[in-house]
Amino acid sequence: MEAKSIKIKGLENEQDANTISNALHHVWGIEKVDVNISRGEASISFDPNMASYEDFLQAIQESGYAVLDELH
Repeated sequence: MEAKSIKIKGLENEQDANTISNALHHVWGIEKVDVNISRGEASISFDPNMASYEDFLQAIQESGYAVLDELH
């Protein structure tokens, strides 16, 4: 299991958080997603044999948001 935190542009309210969380939960291999509105980031626990950082980027971007930075 690995964990990453990703800074997300446009993450401002509960609706944004739910949209991003739902998108990330559809990525194969995701175990846990925690979206923090006040920090503007998503923390993701995942199986690295099933999912990659690029998968998270794609899910977030397809939801209409932009990734600012990978925080580890």
